[in-house]
Amino acid sequence: PNMKALYNGYSGKDVVFVGICGDDNSTEWRTALDKEKMPWVQGLADGGFSDSGAIKRLLSIYHIPYVIILDKNGKIAARLDADHKNESKTSIDGIL
Repeated sequence: PNMKALYNGYSGKDVVFVGICGDDNSTEWRTALDKEKMPWVQGLADGGFSDSGAIKRLLSIYHIPYVIILDKNGKIAARLDADHKNESKTSIDGIL
């Protein structure tokens, strides 16, 4: 619900949301997509959140949920773990 509210708050602005799920079960992921009806692009990370999964290794993500905010040039502007994900709006506003 918080991400949907954040998404709706930036509707029509120069902000794009992309969700990458670290679930290792594509059936459960598709069920969650159908249930949650998230309006932004969704992807499933190859290998899930396992130690051998690419998303965990390449981005050094060790806890989920995890928010990465990129600026207009594709550079990482903020990395927010579960304890700091409520700072997403402040981080986005800071780069707009």
